[in-house]
Amino acid sequence: FFFFFFFFKTMEDFILKHNNSRLNNNSNSNGKRKKLIQFSILIILALFFLIVFSNFIGYNTTANPNTLVQDNDENKNNNINNNNNNKNKENEEKGETIKYLTTDLFEVMGDNVVNAKEYQLKLDQEFWTDRDLALSFFLPALRNATGLALGDGNMSVREQISYDTPRCGKNVLIRVRNYVYGHQINESTIDIKTVSSSGLENLLLKKIERTNTIDPYLSTSIQKIEQDVHPCKEEKWSRETRITNVPFKPDLAICKNIIQYFPKAFISENGIGDDKLKKLIGQPTNPRDITYWYTLTHDGYLKNGAKFRSAFTLSYNSFEDAKFGNVTPNKKSEWSMRIWSKNDGLDDIFDPDILADTRRIYDSLLNIFGSGDEWPCIDNQL
Repeated sequence: FFFFFFFFKTMEDFILKHNNSRLNNNSNSNGKRKKLIQFSILIILALFFLIVFSNFIGYNTTANPNTLVQDNDENKNNNINNNNNNKNKENEEKGETIKYLTTDLFEVMGDNVVNAKEYQLKLDQEFWTDRDLALSFFLPALRNATGLALGDGNMSVREQISYDTPRCGKNVLIRVRNYVYGHQINESTIDIKTVSSSGLENLLLKKIERTNTIDPYLSTSIQKIEQDVHPCKEEKWSRETRITNVPFKPDLAICKNIIQYFPKAFISENGIGDDKLKKLIGQPTNPRDITYWYTLTHDGYLKNGAKFRSAFTLSYNSFEDAKFGNVTPNKKSEWSMRIWSKNDGLDDIFDPDILADTRRIYDSLLNIFGSGDEWPCIDNQL
C-alpha cells in the first residue's frame, strides 16, 4: 500500500512540475489537467497490479500439481452437487418429488442371497387357448425330459399390481402379488427388483445388489440373484428382494406404505425425520397396471442333485380368464425351469455337469414346443 501511494505521489509531482510553466496562466485548466493526470496514473497502477496478481496466481497453481488435481476433483463434486440441487429444484417445481435422493437401490447384506438360473420358453398363445389340453401335451414331455414323476403340482391364481414411485424420492418398480385362488390363497408378497443386461459382475459392482428390509420383514424376506436364459436373447441378470409376511392385499397408495418395507431404497442418511421427507412420505404412488396370472409349479430335485422348479406362468386380463383358462393368454406367458446353485443356492458356484444336464432338458423341450415368436432365432438374435 505504501509503495503504491509513494509511487502515485511521485509521478503526480513530477508531471505537474514538468508542465508548471504551461499551467500558470490558467487555473481552471490547471485543475482539469491535474485530475486527468491523477486518473491516468490510477489506470496505470491498476494494470500493473493486475499483471502482478495474475502471475502470482499462475505460479501457485502450476507449482503444485497435487493442488491442481484436488481442485479438479472438488470442482467435479461441486458440479455433481449442483446438478442434484438443480434436480431437487426442478422436481419440487413440478411437484413430482420432495427430495432428490442418491441412496443406492440395493445394499449388500452378506451371505443370505441365493443364486439361481431360470431357463425360459415363451408359450404359443394360440396353442394355450385350451389350457388343460396344452398341459396334457406338455407335462408328459416334461416328465420324460427330467425323468421325474411330477405330481399334480401347486396351482394358483394371483392378482399382480405394479407400482412406479416417482413421487417417493426415487422411481423404482414395486410388485405386489395377491393370491386370490388355489395355492397360497389370501396371501400376498411384495418385491423390489433391479435388472442388468450387461452381466452379473457389473450388477454387483454398482452396489445395487440387495434391498435392506427391516424387522419383522427381514427374517422372512427372500433375496435372489438370478440369470435368465432365453433361446435367442442375451443373458439377463437380476437381483430381487421379496417379502412374504405382509398383510393380504397391502395398501400401497402412498409412499410411506412402500418405504416402510424397503427404507434403504428411498431414504437418505438424514432419515425419515427430515422435514422434506415428512412431506415426501404422504405423496401418492402410481399403480401402473393390474394383471391376473395362472401358475402351476412343481418343486423338487433333479436326478443330478440340483434344486429344481418348473413353472407354467400364464397372463390374463381378468380373474375369470385366469381361473378357467379357456381364452387366449397374453403374450408374456411362459414356462420356466429354475435351478439353484450348490447348497440350495447358497454357494456361488454351479456344478458344470448339472448345468450341462439342465441345458439338455431345456433344449429337448425347446425342440418340441419352441418359444413362441422367439424361435427359431432370426439373424440378428443369438
